[in-house]
Amino acid sequence: MRWQGTSLLDAPTPAAFTDGALEFGAQRLRFVSEDPADLRAVAPDGGAFRLRKAGLTVSRYVADCDGRTYRVNRTGGKRREIIDASGAIAATTRGLLDGSLEIRPAGELTLDLAFISWALTYVDAPARRTLR
Repeated sequence: MRWQGTSLLDAPTPAAFTDGALEFGAQRLRFVSEDPADLRAVAPDGGAFRLRKAGLTVSRYVADCDGRTYRVNRTGGKRREIIDASGAIAATTRGLLDGSLEIRPAGELTLDLAFISWALTYVDAPARRTLR
């Protein structure tokens, strides 16, 4: 599956970004920051989601998804591993030349992975414009 424009194509659960919010099935996250170094969103129940740089470059990020933590490390080019708190690879992503971002979950696609992968389009999808 991959993010193309604002839609996650070929996903078992529909996902899209519209009007400042990520919709994943029946779940919705409203973005309160679109800074590629520190993206934040909130769920209707107040759950906080955040992806931020963990260093000076964009090679390492950390994510906190309503208390669940992840490390997001570049493995070469525009490829990344999303690693959960237990150290297991939850998904891999790859920025493609057409401006899309491919995501390959190791298991089920979750709201956490949808949020993290959408946030990564800000830095790893070459054709995406981050300024409005």
